[in-house]
Amino acid sequence: MKHCLARRWPTLIATLCFVVCCSTLSADTIWRRNGAKLVGKIVAEEEKRVQVEVQVGKGRTLVWINRSEIQRIERGLTPREEYEARLAKLQPHDLPGLEALIEWAQRKRLVSEVATLEKKKTDVVRLYRMHKHPRRWCRTCTSHGQVPCADCDGEGVLRDPCEACGESGEMRCKVCGHLDEGGVLRCRACAGAGKVERFNPAKGRKEKKRCDSCKGKGTHECPECGGKGHSRCSVCQGTKGVARDCPTCQKEPLRTCPTCTGSGLQPEPVTDAQWAREQEAKKEADGNGASGEAKEGGAPPAKKPGAEGAGTELDPERITKEANKALEKAQRTLEKAKRALDDAKRPNGRGSR
Repeated sequence: MKHCLARRWPTLIATLCFVVCCSTLSADTIWRRNGAKLVGKIVAEEEKRVQVEVQVGKGRTLVWINRSEIQRIERGLTPREEYEARLAKLQPHDLPGLEALIEWAQRKRLVSEVATLEKKKTDVVRLYRMHKHPRRWCRTCTSHGQVPCADCDGEGVLRDPCEACGESGEMRCKVCGHLDEGGVLRCRACAGAGKVERFNPAKGRKEKKRCDSCKGKGTHECPECGGKGHSRCSVCQGTKGVARDCPTCQKEPLRTCPTCTGSGLQPEPVTDAQWAREQEAKKEADGNGASGEAKEGGAPPAKKPGAEGAGTELDPERITKEANKALEKAQRTLEKAKRALDDAKRPNGRGSR
C-alpha cells in the first residue's frame, strides 16, 4: 500500500498544480482518462505524446503528456491571445471598455499588460471626454488640462549663448588643438619616423624595424578627441547654450490651463457659429484625405473651392496627436536640460580630466 502511494505521489502533485493553474491560464483544455483536467497551451504534438505550456504562479513550464492518457482535447485561446483580441476591438475613446479590460487582465494576472493599459488610460480619458462633450472640451489645451510655458516652450529652462565655444558646441582639443594637423599626434616610440632600431643578437648589430605602436605611420590619432581635432564644449556640453532656470514657470513647464482650470472642459460650450466652422473644417479635411486616396488610385481628385486654404487645426483627433507629441517632446527636453544644467554647475565640466 505504501509502495503504491509513493509511486502515485508525483501524479497527484502534478494534477494538483494543473488544477490550480486552470483559473489563470484559459487555453487548450486537455481531459485525461482519470477525470483530471489540464489547461494550457499546446506547443508541440508528436505521434505518442503532446507538449503543453502551463502557468504555475507567475512562471511557465513545459509538460509532456502521453496520448494514451488523454481522453479529448478542447482548443482555445491563451489569456494573452484573448487580451490582444479584446484590445483590438476597443475604440480609442472607449473608457468603460478599457476599465473592463484592465479588470479582466488583473483577474488573469497579466501584470505587464495591466501596466501598459494603466499608462494608456490617461490618453483614453481625454479622448473619452472629448467624445462625450464635443462642444465643451477645452480648445486651449486640447482637454489635457495643462499648457506649456510660453517663455521656455515647455522646456523649463532658458539658454543663453555660450561664450566659450561661440555657440558652436565644440572647442579645440586640449591635447592636439595647438598643432597644425589637428587630431594627429606624433608617435613617441619612433619619434615620427615610423621605424625603430632594435639590436639583433644573431647578427650582432642594430636593425631598423617597423614601429609596432603606430604601425609604421609615424603618427596616431589623438586619444582625447578621437582624431577630430575638436571636442565637446565643457561649458555647455555641446548644447550651444548655457541653461538657466526659466523665471516664469520656475521649473514647472506644464502649468494648469487657465481656460479649463485643469478639468479639460470649458466653462461654456462653443457657440453655434464656431461649432459650424469646426464641422466645416473637419469635412474639408476629410474631403482632402479622400481626394488624396483617389489620386493614388488613379481617379482625379475632387477639389472644393477654398479647401486648400482651410485650416484643419480644429480636428480633435489631429490636435490630440500633435499635443501628445508636443508634451512628450517637452518632457524629454526638460530632462536633457536638467542634466546639462547639472553638468554645467560642476567645477570642471563632464568632459574634463
